[in-house]
Amino acid sequence: MLLSLLLAAATPATQGAYDQILTTAEGETLVLRTIDWPIDGDASERVTVHWVLEDDGRMRYELDRQPDATRAAHQRACARNGMVAGDGTSWLGGEAATHGFSCTSVQTRPATQPP
Repeated sequence: MLLSLLLAAATPATQGAYDQILTTAEGETLVLRTIDWPIDGDASERVTVHWVLEDDGRMRYELDRQPDATRAAHQRACARNGMVAGDGTSWLGGEAATHGFSCTSVQTRPATQPP
């Protein structure tokens, strides 16, 4: 009985996101946001997303700055919709926004075919 109480106290249920704020050697403010990233249906995976906080309050997401587990979750989320992870920069802003990412579809057309 005591063991189950200790386990319950040591692993509380966490909902939503939580942040850790760091300053890089270059002077950037880095927001390490831990979230439950939806994987499939009701399943999710806990990952930490690295955002750069801009002076205007928006946060910048760059795929190549992300930890391996976060990159993998991003790629799986895009693949569920037949897409690939966008490798550019994404921006997040707004009071209620906690997370965002980009996916892109790769389609090739003959050079003579208009878009």
